[in-house]
Amino acid sequence: MGIEKTGSADEQIVMIRSNRKDQKMMRRVGVTFVLLGMSVSPVFGATAGMLSFQGLIKDSVGDPVTGPVDLTFALYDDEFGGNLVDMNGDGIADPLPGADIKVVSGVVVTGGILSTEFGPVSPKASDAGPIPGADSLWLEVTVNGVPLSRLKVSTAPAVAERLNVPGTSFQAVVVDKDTGKVGIGAAPDNASTATLQVKKDSGDAKVLVETSDPAGKAEIEFKPSLGVAAKITKDPVTGKLIVDAGEDLEFKTDPVGEVSFKKGAEEVMKIDAGGNIGVGTSTPTAKFHVKTTTPMSDIVVENASATGKAEILLRVGLPSAESQFSNETKITMDPVSGKTTLDAGDDLEMKTPPAGRHSFTKGATEAACIDANGNIGVGTSTPTAKFHVKSVGPAAEIKVETSDPSGKSEIILIPGSGTPAKMTKDPATG
Repeated sequence: MGIEKTGSADEQIVMIRSNRKDQKMMRRVGVTFVLLGMSVSPVFGATAGMLSFQGLIKDSVGDPVTGPVDLTFALYDDEFGGNLVDMNGDGIADPLPGADIKVVSGVVVTGGILSTEFGPVSPKASDAGPIPGADSLWLEVTVNGVPLSRLKVSTAPAVAERLNVPGTSFQAVVVDKDTGKVGIGAAPDNASTATLQVKKDSGDAKVLVETSDPAGKAEIEFKPSLGVAAKITKDPVTGKLIVDAGEDLEFKTDPVGEVSFKKGAEEVMKIDAGGNIGVGTSTPTAKFHVKTTTPMSDIVVENASATGKAEILLRVGLPSAESQFSNETKITMDPVSGKTTLDAGDDLEMKTPPAGRHSFTKGATEAACIDANGNIGVGTSTPTAKFHVKSVGPAAEIKVETSDPSGKSEIILIPGSGTPAKMTKDPATG
């Protein structure tokens, strides 16, 4: 197996060639190192110690690399070029492998993680650590002979662990050791309460949760220390995105924010900044505003029980008891009697604009109306008097009846002036 470097210095791309009897495979791999840890064992002192090194290595598509690799380690006093550091402590910076360039062969990488030691490194009594001027040194690592971008070395405890894109200063991942917060794209903002923070200088910042299993679900889980976990799940079988709150679910915006529900590009429901709910409209003018472009706007109140009533309640005033309001109007559909009842609770007023009319229909037939002039028509849609009765039968009748056996039935005619006239049916005289 051979490895050769290709591309620019910043790309850190290597080519791995593997020759086999039955195939020739070429794979383009971008090797990325993360300095997970670096320390001296056993302690800083007068005897030679080993530097413990842990790293993460991935290919160009971000998959962890697995397999043996040969490594070399060298320290320099500059990120680019500079002078080789004397790790042996003999006063001579020897660039030969095995001298001040430390060689570690056959390091097994599993799941992208490698852990090894290199050295020995000789401390000097005049220095606080094993390497003179270590706070301004850079570590160069080669993988199978391919040098990678140098890593900053510090003998002081790091505030954060950082993963930089090789050959650049771009911080891919930063972990704050004190707070445990993780920043992707930049150091985490400790003023924020978020544990995981994603930042991008330009364009969209996106987080992808993906499974390569065709039947597998992609899921984000929110698990508090107490209470029930919540999940957001994309189900490939149903195609649905499911929000399982576990307990209560709250949608919240700032005081002047709006909540919009869309199907494709179409807004189907909106809660505006005033708290008005619009269905089919983006500009609701009431607490609940329904609008449609079809011939009819429907609000359905349905009871699935065969004997259950469907009811709309209109309430005003403050409740004087647990479930008693000062005034309550009910519109009720009773499946047993088949009747729809309007219970005003108090006075009932039916009002139209000055030029409007009231119509009372049975099926498609208008049974009665009140026209724009206030004339009442029974059996006619065009009343010509204040009370106009019309029948298609042999006679047009007006019936005046009392249920009192001794009561009289009476019609009183009152002119604009003069004495009223009466037509009376007396049950005593017949």
